[in-house]
Parts: sequence; C-alpha cells; structure tokens
Amino acid sequence: MGLLSNTNSFSCFYASPQDHGTDLYLWLKERVFQFSFRDEVEGLSKKVGWASIVDPYSPEIAEESMFVGDFLVLSMRVEERRVPKALVKKYCAIEEEKIKRSKDLKRLSRREKKRIREQVEFLLLQKVLPIPSVYDMAWDLNGEIVYFFSTSSKVIGDFQDFFHKSFDIMPSPIIPYNLAMTRFGTDSVKGLSPEVFV
Repeated sequence: MGLLSNTNSFSCFYASPQDHGTDLYLWLKERVFQFSFRDEVEGLSKKVGWASIVDPYSPEIAEESMFVGDFLVLSMRVEERRVPKALVKKYCAIEEEKIKRSKDLKRLSRREKKRIREQVEFLLLQKVLPIPSVYDMAWDLNGEIVYFFSTSSKVIGDFQDFFHKSFDIMPSPIIPYNLAMTRFGTDSVKGLSPEVFV
C-alpha cells in the first residue's frame, strides 16, 4: 500500500532539510537524480534507488511529479535477487564432488569450500530475476516530517540508511517520547516514568 492507495500504513520521521547555500529544491532535485534507480547496474544482489511515485518502473523521474506543494514525493524502489539456500547447497555439493574427483581428494579445505560457495552463489545470482518492491515517501519540507509508507522494521532500516545516504540527513522516528521532547522540551521528559493503569 502506498501514498496513492485507498488504505495506507505509514511511519513518520523527523528530517530537517539543511541549508546548503543554494536553492533547496534544486539541491534536492540533484540528489534525487544522483541516487535514482539504475536498471543498468548489474551483478548486485540488492539495488535501491529513488523512482517516480507516479510510474516507479520508468527509468526517468519526471520533475513535475517530484514536488507537490511543499512536499517531495518519491518511491524507494528496491530490487533483490535471492537464491534459495537449498539450490546453493545442491550446486555446491555438485561442484565440490567434481573438484574432489579431478584432484583425487577425500575432503576439501574450509577455504576451498568457501570459494566454491561464493562462486556458485555469484553464478546463480546472474540467472535469477530480481524481485521488485516499491515503497512511497512524502517529505513535508516545511513541517520537517517524512511519511514513509511501510511499517516493516527491515524496510524502515533500509529506508533510513538510503535516505541518509541520499540527503546526508538521518531521519529520526517520531515516537511518543521524541514527540514529547519536541513539544515540551528535554527537561520536561527527563523525570517521567511509566505508569500502570490496571
């Protein structure tokens, strides 16, 4: 479910756009294009990049779709190649047996097994089609709040890392404690303790 869906689940973060001594919108546009999704990059098990929220599978991000009022709206496109462990195990066993026969060995060293495993995984990854996932984001540049349309902790971790890499800003989750600190100041929440209502 994303920003343009009928129903949504999302997470909120604080992210204050920094002053870069230039037009903020121009700087954001440059960073988005720099970290946009690239189909031509091969050999990676996982690729992440920004894409258009309107057409996330298009190789281009239309400038007019990036900004809606004071919001930067994008999709984080993730493509991951996964090879089932059982498949890796099968082809490793086949390759190990070939080497043992050709060199007349009873056992292979741990280093040799590791090398075979890495080689097998690499070759199998080239044959597997990537699985695409798309997660929408809307960044209120004036309110300094980022709405990310996923609640999966793994996906949120990937988003925070990629957002930080893209904009040099680490988005911090809006949780009740952070919200109270922002609204009432750090001193007012220092002495607070949990209350049991039952």
